Amino acid sequence: LEKYKKAAALRPDDAVNKKIVECRYRIQLAVIDKLIAEKNYKEAIAECEKAKQIKPEAEADINAKIAAMNLTQRYEAFIKDGKAALADQQWEKARKFFRQAKQEIDTQEVKDLLNLTTYQEQIINGKAAMDKGDRGSLDNALGCFKLAQRSMDTPEVKALIEEVKKKIQEME
Repeated sequence: LEKYKKAAALRPDDAVNKKIVECRYRIQLAVIDKLIAEKNYKEAIAECEKAKQIKPEAEADINAKIAAMNLTQRYEAFIKDGKAALADQQWEKARKFFRQAKQEIDTQEVKDLLNLTTYQEQIINGKAAMDKGDRGSLDNALGCFKLAQRSMDTPEVKALIEEVKKKIQEME
């Protein structure tokens, strides 16, 4: 950039001026990308406005970058809210937030979180039913554990299924 500025000072030239603008624009894009990587979207959007001033013809590209940041912000907010609801065992609320995130960006992360929500809910429900100990509750527990297993097939759920099956057999 500095060399282009010196060249422009020595002899004004449209080609050199275009290269100066392009260099400034690319530097600005690097600043924006760094802020995005840091998840500092508010500052990145402000820097996008500066990029539009440097290179007005790139407005469509910059607007697309802003739109992508806004989409990512909404996605991340839904994920955060969903994880908080999941931690509080608010299953339907967690699912709602994860589904909203999925509408923004359909990722494996969202699918995994939806499965985790069902898994945790069914494990807790199954353990509560199993603790009651009667035959109907044990059947209910087995159903819960099998639903959990469809979401996530883990050693934990396999052991719980075997444990409840054993209790059912002992009752027969």
